[in-house]
Amino acid sequence: ARCRDRRGEENSSWRDLCLGYEALRSVRVKELRCNGFSVRLHHNPARIKSTTAPINQKSIEKRPCFLCLENLPEPQRGILYREDFIVLCNPFPICPEHYTIAHITHGPQSFEGMVSTFLKMTKDFSPDFYVFYNGPESGASAPDHLHFQAIARGILPIEKEIVDRARLALVKCIHAIPLFRVKNVGREVIIVEGGDSTAIDGALTSIVSAMKSVLSSPAEPQMNLLGSYEKNTWRILIFPRQRHRPSVY
Repeated sequence: ARCRDRRGEENSSWRDLCLGYEALRSVRVKELRCNGFSVRLHHNPARIKSTTAPINQKSIEKRPCFLCLENLPEPQRGILYREDFIVLCNPFPICPEHYTIAHITHGPQSFEGMVSTFLKMTKDFSPDFYVFYNGPESGASAPDHLHFQAIARGILPIEKEIVDRARLALVKCIHAIPLFRVKNVGREVIIVEGGDSTAIDGALTSIVSAMKSVLSSPAEPQMNLLGSYEKNTWRILIFPRQRHRPSVY
């Protein structure tokens, strides 16, 4: 509620945010049915500044970090979250409720050591929001600054598709946490779910470590994560951006 109140305040004083939300009114959306699953296409030219932002090292070094507190636009306001993060309205929203949750200290985008934080955040923002993480090479427009994002639930096609338990194929259990692959959705999706935060933490850590091992690379595997918490249960969706052998999980 506080996030929503603050967005209303900023809409009247921060021109970029106001323009970002005005642009949502003219977004063109088309849903494509694709042999058992759907893809929703959004045409939103106002997001081009964010989606095409250069993220190579040379470009990053030349620009001030737009998520550091000292570089925030003067009209921008935030809400301190758990002492280490600040919740900010995203000026390039993909939906009417879109927030960036940035660490108050400048440091690289990395999921390592952040699993428990991600789980706490997912629980805190439930039941109205999904919390998601974009890897530094998987859609993060600020790979030099640790951040998560939150969007309103109810807008993603995958939400409806995973309700059908017949789509979920159990692969194995890790730390007593079931790991599923989602069938017939046109891309690789892995789901872990359970009510024990310590076990979920261990399972996610093991999965990310296995993905790195398969790639034989010290870099974080290319991935996106989407988390929800409902009825005392976490459900974490992992979208690998590179091919992996399912057997390693």
